[in-house]
Amino acid sequence: MSFLPPLHSDSNEKSLECLWGSNCNDKTKEHVNHFRHSQTSKFDHKHIDPCRYGPNCRLQFATNNSVHNSKYSHPCRFAEQCRNADKEIYLTHEPLNVKLCKYDKNCRDRTKPNHRCQYQHTDLPYYLIPCRDQPNCRNQSENHRMKYSHGEHIDPLQVNKYEKKKDM
Repeated sequence: MSFLPPLHSDSNEKSLECLWGSNCNDKTKEHVNHFRHSQTSKFDHKHIDPCRYGPNCRLQFATNNSVHNSKYSHPCRFAEQCRNADKEIYLTHEPLNVKLCKYDKNCRDRTKPNHRCQYQHTDLPYYLIPCRDQPNCRNQSENHRMKYSHGEHIDPLQVNKYEKKKDM
């Protein structure tokens, strides 16, 4: 059995409540038949540990990610710019407080993961999805590299330090 959310059991075995509530993404028949989904979710990402890999985590995007994502929180790729924060309760939306890139949509560095999290670009996330092939990836197209990172280490805490030093 694979359940996306962490589970909470009430005193009655038949009344298991899914902690994701109405935000649950597990639509399997087995899950729906065994768990109720109230409109108010008790799940709070602040009560689970952050994943040590942060935006570099490949497991958060894997098809069998339910156990990992129920144990660890991950930063939202769009951070404070996210338009779905109310629906993505399993992600953190901490502000990066970075400046808009002066080249924005004409920027040549939009395929570079470190640049992307150091500068805001219109309609683009700060963090790229880790490519499953990482440094062994053969797809070097600009479209692919705009969406996927390839093993470059991104540390969200270092991003803000970099900006502060640069401004001094």
